[in-house]
Amino acid sequence: MLLVLYGSTAEMGHKSRDYLVKAGYSLINKLNYNPTDHETIPLSGEREYVSKEEFYSGTDSLFRYEFNGIQIGFNQEQILAAVSNQANCLLTLSTTNIKILSEIKRVHGDNVKIIFTYIDDSTLESIFRSYDRSEDEIKMRISVGKALKESYAQNAGLFDYVVMYGGEDSVFTVPCALIHPEETSYTTRSIKQH
Repeated sequence: MLLVLYGSTAEMGHKSRDYLVKAGYSLINKLNYNPTDHETIPLSGEREYVSKEEFYSGTDSLFRYEFNGIQIGFNQEQILAAVSNQANCLLTLSTTNIKILSEIKRVHGDNVKIIFTYIDDSTLESIFRSYDRSEDEIKMRISVGKALKESYAQNAGLFDYVVMYGGEDSVFTVPCALIHPEETSYTTRSIKQH
């Protein structure tokens, strides 16, 4: 099974990945290729870059996108193992190109479950401001967060589940809620920091 965690970022992204890895999912390796040797806005965090040849030979075309001038792709062998039900893998994706999700679902069907992770705007901003980030990066990431929510709103039928995250400054009264779009109820779970 392949789980795609769409829209997770910052604290929520880390906690969601940790939770799913502890539940038995392997994190699919991300490959980065920089065709111009510079990023539009320098991003914090370490990135390991590969050559153009390594990037294109090691990634599947369905699982590539561009973010901030960087080409990002995912390990093709791990994806094939997951969609053929030989492994349980997790892929995290934060692109506003929603077409990638519809293609993944079209090609791989029920072997892929897509989870949208929602953080309200005020919580997202307070999370980014708590990190040592440039003002340009904070604004860019908040803008991307809003665009991801808009992508979800326009394409809600692509998603199997929604996780709503409520941090300290959130408008939500629960720490984390798992919602199935076809149901009227939701499950509340606290994803504790370990």
